[in-house]
Amino acid sequence: MLFKAVAFSAEKSILRAVQSEFANFESGSIMLGMAFFISSVLPIIQIILSALLIGAILLQRSEAGLGSAFGADGFSAGFHERRGFEKILFNGTITVAALFAISALVTLIFQ
Repeated sequence: MLFKAVAFSAEKSILRAVQSEFANFESGSIMLGMAFFISSVLPIIQIILSALLIGAILLQRSEAGLGSAFGADGFSAGFHERRGFEKILFNGTITVAALFAISALVTLIFQ
């Protein structure tokens, strides 16, 4: 019985702590910090990510030639395994694109 009373007391104190944190959240201190981040820092991050994404895409090797548009076999043109810098650039492009998409979604949700 004593264990149940202690557990109930601990649950009540946790509930009070959560309620006080929720009251702080409602007061707007957290929301003001988030609004500042979204309105001033996130656009700068998006500009940097977009410039990095454009540069990474332009640095990659183009494998689509005009020959495949006029009936040439595109398969024999050669699919190759990426190695070294090309692999790092490819994986970095995917990462930067994912970060840019996430930042755009965050902007869309919180504005």
